[in-house]
Amino acid sequence: MDTVEQPIDFSAFFMALDEAACILERTSPGRTLTNDYRYIAANPAYQRLPGISGIIGESIKRDFPTAPQLWFEQFEKTVQTGEAQRVTYEIPSESIKLEVSVSRLGDENRQRLMMVFRDVTGHSLHQQQGYLLRMSDALRPLKDPQQIRWVAIQLIGSHLGASRAFYSSVLKDGEALLIGPEYCDGLTSLPATMSLSNFIPSAIDAGSTLVIEDILRDNRFTSKAKSVFREIGTRSAVAVPLVKNGILMAMVGVHYIHPRQWTVTEIALIEDVCTRIWQAAEQAAAEKKINDKHLAQLGRLEQEVAERTAELATANSYLDRYEEKLRAYVTASSELVYQMSADWKQMWALESKNFLRNTLDAHQEWLERYIPIEEQPRVMAAVNMAIALKTMFELEHRVIMANGKIGWTHSRAVPLMDEDGNIREWFGVASNITAKKEAEENLKKLRAAQQKEIFRITLSTLEEERRRFAESLHNGLGQILYGIKINISGMTAKLAVSDPVQYDKNREYALQLLLEAMRDTRRISHQLMPTSLNDFGLKVALEDTCRQMQDGVRFDCKIELGGEELEEDIQLAVFRTAQELMLNVLKHAGATNASVNIRIESGNIVIEVSDNGRGMNQKNRTGIGLASIESKADLLNGGVEITSGEKIGTTVRVSWPVADEHEEISP
Repeated sequence: MDTVEQPIDFSAFFMALDEAACILERTSPGRTLTNDYRYIAANPAYQRLPGISGIIGESIKRDFPTAPQLWFEQFEKTVQTGEAQRVTYEIPSESIKLEVSVSRLGDENRQRLMMVFRDVTGHSLHQQQGYLLRMSDALRPLKDPQQIRWVAIQLIGSHLGASRAFYSSVLKDGEALLIGPEYCDGLTSLPATMSLSNFIPSAIDAGSTLVIEDILRDNRFTSKAKSVFREIGTRSAVAVPLVKNGILMAMVGVHYIHPRQWTVTEIALIEDVCTRIWQAAEQAAAEKKINDKHLAQLGRLEQEVAERTAELATANSYLDRYEEKLRAYVTASSELVYQMSADWKQMWALESKNFLRNTLDAHQEWLERYIPIEEQPRVMAAVNMAIALKTMFELEHRVIMANGKIGWTHSRAVPLMDEDGNIREWFGVASNITAKKEAEENLKKLRAAQQKEIFRITLSTLEEERRRFAESLHNGLGQILYGIKINISGMTAKLAVSDPVQYDKNREYALQLLLEAMRDTRRISHQLMPTSLNDFGLKVALEDTCRQMQDGVRFDCKIELGGEELEEDIQLAVFRTAQELMLNVLKHAGATNASVNIRIESGNIVIEVSDNGRGMNQKNRTGIGLASIESKADLLNGGVEITSGEKIGTTVRVSWPVADEHEEISP
């Protein structure tokens, strides 16, 4: 059965919009670039903007006195061609940044425009902070100053969507710039050198940022300078000088092929980038190495989740007679738009960009078609609450996507009211947030797996330590004590009288066994807690361990820490790792000679133990001892390398970075 779509009163929707919106009419019929526009309608949200009052019939230039002429050129283009425009405007006194969408209402004869304002202050700040974070992460591991400049220029050029961005150094004569590195998108590269006379000397020498919105209309430049900019294809630009001790050292430039209005936020960002480039390059040149490491997989995934968080689409509307243009605008800014009956029992329409299946005819099966069965109660609870309160419906929930898989959406719908204040229908938009939710789920799984692995390694290591301690007591100290017991049991008074010589021999042997028991006790105690480490430091403790290990294997120990001050937990990790590797040589290698080399190399602690033994089989490679060492090195952002063969013995190399900040690791 066919249904007749009821006309919608979009004036109520227009007035209820959260976004500020107004309708303008050109004040004169002539087609010039200096036309002004007056207000003929504005919703309450627009009238709440700072400095806006009593606007109907007034000129827009009254409320936006600093709006550039470029605005009105774009307005005129929209009136003539019907092509929608998007511009930005900042209110510095309020620290507010607005994004303005401009569309023509009707044909060109009506000469009317609709403007929808969106406060992007917070979003712009979030984007800027995200960009600066990505730039810091990208520059941190770099050592070459020229590479630092190249990466930073590529990032700022792509982030701002610039036609060209470049870093330039001032030559010794102070009159020319050496260009490079450079980012280009739509423009050719600049000459290798450029004269400073192409810029305003007073602004550059004073360390002031040079802002050009349209070089052809900028009276600060000579005809010759304008021709240079014309040759390189630049209409608007920002140039940030870097002045040290009153001397111009370098400059960062960002160019566009079209005129544009530069915002305070963009200018501040370019200035910040210029300072960061200089600081990063200067630090790299002075230190010749960078200690910062790549973020751990967990950290990288968390950043990816933050970077991939999608901006939720907003719904904007026009008046009744402009319904088609309203739908086109909302569809262009969202993954899908939909229309529901007042009680949500019928879906009248759904138009999607390959996210969900389209609905062209009204039907009542929308819940089964789009919402997984386990999600339906939660969705309907939110719907019923919105109906009862006559407020906007908003929810993140799972959906059945067009490909049949389960995805996630962020859905919003506003109620459209009749004259009596009753809900007549709902108009909604939704965005695809599947990627964001999947990233969050992957992050949870990674954390759980990491905790499980740490728990497993910890238990295995403790059990191995207990087994080793029991073995040492049983096979070493226990046997010696048993020998003492046997020997003393034979030292009777009768023997002392009848055979004093034998009695003295038994007594001497018992004393030797007692000395050996004392040495074993000291060795076991040292393995459990090395007192020399706390009393005399890492180097002495390692040398003491090397001397104690001389039991059938000759250890050649070389310890070169170069006076490096290590944190206590790192010292203990080095000591336990070296001790474990040396014990492995004694127990498994069958070697006669071994070398221990502990050193600081290229910002890393390196522990290298080599022997001339039988080599390592697969079972030895997967034992608990090596697993504990590998786990410890992994947590310290390091690694383990093993070289082993039947005729070459075994070499184990463990390393991790020397860092000021690290997680405490219990060996």
